[in-house]
Amino acid sequence: MVVLYLSVPVLTAQSIVKLEYFIDKDPGCGKGTRVSFSGPQDTLLKSFSIPTTGLTSGRHFVHVRVQDSSKKWSPWQLQMFMIEDTAYKGPINQVEYFMDKDPGSGKATALSINRADTLRKTFQPAISSLTGGRHFIHVRSRIANGLWSPWQFQMFFIDDTVNRGPIVQAEYFLNKDPGCGKAIPISISSGDSISKNFIAAVSTLPSGRHFIHLRTKIGNGFWSPWQFQMFFIEDTVNRGPIVQAEYFFDKDPACGKATAIAINKADSVGKTFTASISSLTTGRHFIHTRTKIGNGFWSPWQFQMFVIEDTLSLGKPDGYEYFIDRDPGIGKGNKVTVSPVDILDRKITIGTSALSPGYHTFSSRVRIAKGLWSPYQSQLFYLSESEASVKINAISYGVDSSLLNKKRAVMISIN
Repeated sequence: MVVLYLSVPVLTAQSIVKLEYFIDKDPGCGKGTRVSFSGPQDTLLKSFSIPTTGLTSGRHFVHVRVQDSSKKWSPWQLQMFMIEDTAYKGPINQVEYFMDKDPGSGKATALSINRADTLRKTFQPAISSLTGGRHFIHVRSRIANGLWSPWQFQMFFIDDTVNRGPIVQAEYFLNKDPGCGKAIPISISSGDSISKNFIAAVSTLPSGRHFIHLRTKIGNGFWSPWQFQMFFIEDTVNRGPIVQAEYFFDKDPACGKATAIAINKADSVGKTFTASISSLTTGRHFIHTRTKIGNGFWSPWQFQMFVIEDTLSLGKPDGYEYFIDRDPGIGKGNKVTVSPVDILDRKITIGTSALSPGYHTFSSRVRIAKGLWSPYQSQLFYLSESEASVKINAISYGVDSSLLNKKRAVMISIN
């Protein structure tokens, strides 16, 4: 059984009237498995269960789409899930990886591990025999009863850096590749690395989903693989400026019925506001915001998760610790001396002599005066062979003293 949480906003004046899903293969619009809901609705929030009886073990994809009151179907949204045989799983006792082509379970390159129920492993794969271009690394594990997990994969690129030269040309194309050097050029200055803002021409594109692709050419004439980003084209005829903004927590009360945010009418709006959280329970919540333009259309909402904690006069942060990769337990990390303050903002340098080159995870947490520890926050960093230390630029933890004895939203950030 797969449980799916679905959230679908509608960009037009139409309402959602139908919802359906299918697994793996598309039977065609209107021929998927129907999901009932009370409607029609402008925004649909729906949690439902999907039976998986009859599916084979391994990777599958569930696809969901909706139909509006004008009988138009949306593009489907998809989510991958795995079917596993969970009979007597046992600990993980073997891990292996392979590049591109699967040699068969147990026949790939083995990784040295310690038996455990969960594993986290950093390793350096051998790539010397790979050709330049795009490749895929796959990793899988075996549990004590002999069953192998489905593999997980990550795409990466091999570049020939011999006499590479600076980046001398950049171009983009929409949807279909016309061929290297034949796309729309982007004006750049030659350099080893380039950061460029540009406006893509989309006036000839129809409404709907599209993909923009970018690539660059270096001094020796080689083109990079393209990178792409999906975007949507909307019909914004007589669109007008933004005239209204609102927010809501967790459940959508419908467009125009949420808490209003005072704004000045404009084509673009940047607004900082304080949201009232006094009626919210402790735990995880989601704040959603959206805007309305002059012709009456509401934007899809944007959301941010936050956590409500009951502070019960807990006091100010008076302790701080961090650890690399593996959590040694609360209070057992590397200590950093701090004075009790409402806002903790520190820059520290961590020694890396005991770490191998490659990717690592820096995690930190704070203690408040009553002895309670915050959840840890983590940041991935890369350690080269020449680095003896890594500087963590900003670690912050904020407490609003005016909210002590009350509920407060907590945010910890690491950059």
